[in-house]
Amino acid sequence: MKKIFRKMAVFILSWQAQFYIKKFKPEIILVFGQINRSNIKEEIVKDLADNKYKVRGNLKGYNSEIGVPLSILNLQAGFSSVFKWLKLFFNGFNKLLFKKIKSNDIKEILVLEVTINNLKDIRYLFKFKQPNIVIFSDFDANFSKKSQESVKGLIGFWVRGSAIILNEDLLLSELELPKNKIYKFGLSDKSLIRAYNLQQIENGQKFKFNVNGEEGQANLNKFGVHAVWSYLISRFASNYYKKI
Repeated sequence: MKKIFRKMAVFILSWQAQFYIKKFKPEIILVFGQINRSNIKEEIVKDLADNKYKVRGNLKGYNSEIGVPLSILNLQAGFSSVFKWLKLFFNGFNKLLFKKIKSNDIKEILVLEVTINNLKDIRYLFKFKQPNIVIFSDFDANFSKKSQESVKGLIGFWVRGSAIILNEDLLLSELELPKNKIYKFGLSDKSLIRAYNLQQIENGQKFKFNVNGEEGQANLNKFGVHAVWSYLISRFASNYYKKI
């Protein structure tokens, strides 16, 4: 019974999410990966919000085949309550049917993190609109050949958006990637999004950066290279929306 209800929930929420995107046409940033995914999402949301954009990300843990549609619809799960789920489905239809688009509405930006297991499950949500930016963060040593091929397929499918690939990740860099709109990030001077001269300071680290031509220096009150990647990618996202 639970499996049947889950399948029904996935079908209804996915359908609602598709048509939410079709109706309201939000800007979409997707963050895939096994490591550092949540930090990147949170850094992008914070940076865009600080720059006065209308932005939201998925709630913690809402990154599955049910969680992502719920995040798009801005609804919370009903958990074990059938009544709450039915109310949730009703609220979803209500948004699609009765929520009006005002001419002076600021376009919404959705920053959605997605687990690596859901690459195939998630793609159909965006049949009416390509994501604007697709980010693939770090993958661990157990990243399978099958998952690599899934990533390659997604990059090819979404190449009209902006795919950001971690060039320090050997498994991804070995794939044959389309060159159009691929932005690599890392420490290499061949990367369009790179950090260099990293130094540890008392309360964190400082470094110089080049983000697709924009040069500068940053001080972070966090340690570790993953914090650097999150900063660089959020900077890229912020610059991306300043230009459009």
